[in-house]
Amino acid sequence: MLPIVFRCRLDNADEEVAELIAHLRKPPEKAETYNWKKLDSYRWLALLCKRPKYARYCDWSKIDGDDWAVLLCAKPQFAKHCDWSKLDDNQKQRLFKNRPEVKDFCDKDNR
Repeated sequence: MLPIVFRCRLDNADEEVAELIAHLRKPPEKAETYNWKKLDSYRWLALLCKRPKYARYCDWSKIDGDDWAVLLCAKPQFAKHCDWSKLDDNQKQRLFKNRPEVKDFCDKDNR
């Protein structure tokens, strides 16, 4: 279960993300033609937490430090894509407390 500080960010997922998910459900080729560039950090966070299969379309550089911390707490499998320089010490500390397994990815990037 996600800590409350992370859960509240996801509970506020807006209608645009819900509409995007509904749009992408039918037919599958819709994902190929969707304008992924218009998604910002928060919308990528909400989408990837709800539908990780769309990660192949993600522009990882758009995700900011706060959203990386939330995303990795919810979906640690994305740690290999993280730009650890975007997370401050507090964000890393909270993340590592909840997901110690992602620390190895951070340590690799800092060598």
